[in-house]
Amino acid sequence: MKHILIMEDNALLAHEWKNVFELNGHKVTLTHNGQDAVEQLEETKFDLVVTDLFVPNAKGGLHVVGKILRMRRGAPPIIAVTGEKRLKDTDEDTNFFLRQVQQLGVSQTLEKPFPAAELLLIADEFWSRD
Repeated sequence: MKHILIMEDNALLAHEWKNVFELNGHKVTLTHNGQDAVEQLEETKFDLVVTDLFVPNAKGGLHVVGKILRMRRGAPPIIAVTGEKRLKDTDEDTNFFLRQVQQLGVSQTLEKPFPAAELLLIADEFWSRD
């Protein structure tokens, strides 16, 4: 059993993602903003973090990504997700925000919308390397 932290402000998506992991025997902690996610990271060891990059009126996933990337040992893999685009992003372009965090060192990026099961497939890839 792995312990996953999900930071997503859309409650419907958060619960859909949570259910995919829990149905496969994993434990999930949900947060809805970056500040709560960072507090959880300071208190608990996680095997994976799934974080939305942007949440309204709060610190978002960029805050969470920064915290994790500054961790020394034991930093969990990060799946960064967003549906946000810049006006100059085109359908053929990789999302600018996802490109930026990938260059910073996140493990994987996904652009919304995507099937919830894709998170589990990516996570299983990370965990099979251990």
